[in-house]
Amino acid sequence: MSDTLSTIDLDRIRLSDQRFCISPFSETRGQGGLVPEGHPALVPVLKPENNDYIPVIGGAWLRHIQRAGQTCIQAIVLDDRTSDCSCLCRAVAFKSMMRPLLISELIRSVFLLRAHHDTDWMAGHSSQLFNQAFTPTYLDQILAVSGLGDPALCLIHSNRLSFKAARMLCTMEAGQRELILSVFERIKLST
Repeated sequence: MSDTLSTIDLDRIRLSDQRFCISPFSETRGQGGLVPEGHPALVPVLKPENNDYIPVIGGAWLRHIQRAGQTCIQAIVLDDRTSDCSCLCRAVAFKSMMRPLLISELIRSVFLLRAHHDTDWMAGHSSQLFNQAFTPTYLDQILAVSGLGDPALCLIHSNRLSFKAARMLCTMEAGQRELILSVFERIKLST
C-alpha cells in the first residue's frame, strides 16, 4: 500500500497525540481566534494507528478546522508500515522547507530525533532534515539544552532566554538552574 489522498472524519484524528509536533508553541492569536502557522491550503499528513489517525503534518491546522466546525477534511494518509522515525523526519523536513526553524523548534526536533538516530547521523542528513548544515558538536549542544525541559524551551521560544544563556545553564547545578529559570519566567517583555 502507498500514501493516499482520502477524506477523513475529524473525529477519527487524535489531535491530542503530538508525538510529531515540533512547534508546540506556534499557535498565535489572530482576529478570528487561534490561527495556526502555515499555508491555508495545507493538506495534512496523517499516520493510521488503531483505526484512528495521528497528525504528522498540519496538526495546528486541523485543530483550527475543527474549531471552525468542519467535520471532514482531505488528507494524505501514510502507509500503515510507515515508521515513527520516517514520520518525524517528514514533519521536520516539511517545516524547515517552509521557513527556517525557530531555535525552539530545532531543539525539539533534535530531541525527538535522538530516539531514532545519533547526532552524527543527524549532522550527515542535516541539509535534508533542517535545510541547513549542522555539525555533530552543535547538535550535541542542542541536545544538552533540550535536557532543560519544556519551561526552558518555552522561555527560549518567547525570546526571554537566549540559546547561549541556556547553554550556560546546562553547566550549572540543578538548584541554581531552577532558580535562574524561575527568575526568567517572571520577566515580562515590554513592547
